[in-house]
Amino acid sequence: MKSRACNATLDGSRVVRTTIPDAFIESLPERTRRGTLRRDGEAWVLNVAREWDIRGVRLRDPANEALPEDADDPRVFDQDGDGHPGLSVQVEGLIDGEVRVVQRGWDEYSFPIRDPAHLRGSVRWNSEQSVVDATSRFLRGGPEAEPLRNPELNYVELKRVAPSIDCQALKSRPDAVFAD
Repeated sequence: MKSRACNATLDGSRVVRTTIPDAFIESLPERTRRGTLRRDGEAWVLNVAREWDIRGVRLRDPANEALPEDADDPRVFDQDGDGHPGLSVQVEGLIDGEVRVVQRGWDEYSFPIRDPAHLRGSVRWNSEQSVVDATSRFLRGGPEAEPLRNPELNYVELKRVAPSIDCQALKSRPDAVFAD
């Protein structure tokens, strides 16, 4: 299974709005994942094993190595090519500016197969982020992402699209693909 990030939209608050720039998204590599198919009674289930996703930093041991907290750490690199360490994220609100982050996370999926072209299943995940630099010292701290406590709200949906549908088409008309 191949996937590529095309867009990221974050729900903000009335106080802060976070924007993920196109350069951030475009720097994310295409991912190829393998899964195992097993029979569960009359149904088939696709399980996709845990995989790490490391961004803006080179880690030898992703599961155990601490994320850097300083832009001068030699493991940090400019992944999005904007001339700043890590990945840049724009913040608007009480304080406007940019933060440079490094991230690590993992996920694993389980999909009951009802329609091979449209998979919806549960996801287990964890994510960690470190702000290594910011345009304001007040932006150095940041919220941590946490999975929702209700496992039914932690889901992933994958749809096969025609080869002619590129990221630009998905960004301009997401309802054409994800309407149902």
